[in-house]
Amino acid sequence: MSGQILSVAHTGVTVSDLERATAFFRDVLGAKVTEPLMADLPVFEKITGVKDARIKIVFADLPGGHRIELLEYMEPQAKQISNLRPCDPGHMHLSLNVEGIEDIVEQLRRGGFEPVGPVQEVVEHGGIKAIYTVGFDNIFVELMYFPPGVA
Repeated sequence: MSGQILSVAHTGVTVSDLERATAFFRDVLGAKVTEPLMADLPVFEKITGVKDARIKIVFADLPGGHRIELLEYMEPQAKQISNLRPCDPGHMHLSLNVEGIEDIVEQLRRGGFEPVGPVQEVVEHGGIKAIYTVGFDNIFVELMYFPPGVA
């Protein structure tokens, strides 16, 4: 086989309210965001497999270089919000490497993301700290702190 993966282009997240999602990624997570663009050419139906797809898109560039594509489908109208749990196949989450994890938890809480439990310290792995938070559209954001010298 001659093909190869060169890098991650972006991670896409479908949201119910693009303005709310853009504000969260910009104001709470510190991402640089683009102006919204409309993807309404017939080719997007072919790319996504969604009949009559009309998608409003914003790109959010997070610190560290990871790009999130925020998508709000304007068409079709019939949509459902995922209720997948972290243990359910197909569930995905965004994991962020942070300093001051407790302060970031509070930042996310003010942005509408609630912790699923307290920050956990994994002593067996050098004192790594981690926590899941969940917010709008059942989106999960994990925060992780790696002490110096622990990767």
